[in-house]
Amino acid sequence: MAGKRRDTTLEAEGAEFLVLGHLLTLGIPAYKAYNRNAGHDLVAVNPDVNASARIEVKSRWASDAHWNMGTKAVGATDFYVYVRLNQGSGYQGRAAEIRAPEFYILPEDIAQALPKTGWQQARLNKLPDIAFYRERWDLIRDFLALPHQA
Repeated sequence: MAGKRRDTTLEAEGAEFLVLGHLLTLGIPAYKAYNRNAGHDLVAVNPDVNASARIEVKSRWASDAHWNMGTKAVGATDFYVYVRLNQGSGYQGRAAEIRAPEFYILPEDIAQALPKTGWQQARLNKLPDIAFYRERWDLIRDFLALPHQA
């Protein structure tokens, strides 16, 4: 018999705030979309050029979590930020190292082009250069035409 699924609601909310905090500390104006928008969790902006980027945050609690990520309808978001919270093992009786969170920033077109699982989740591990997207906050900065920090 399968065990009860872990409730990671708090961790998912925390991941959204982690991403928001990273954007703000990098000088990218952003806010949390509190009204449960269908396609995004955060919005980053450049008010000087009237630009915005819709960001959907997807997170996994476990250090040994799979590399699958649910995607929204095409055009519902501009970026996906996949956060591996790395908080131990997701499997009972198995140990996994607790590490610092990892962030992967994927433009919407890249995420949509990935092969899907039977549950229509994008398979990030099929992206040959996934390491290229780690900590790529500059993709959002460039999308918004924000100046790069020195």
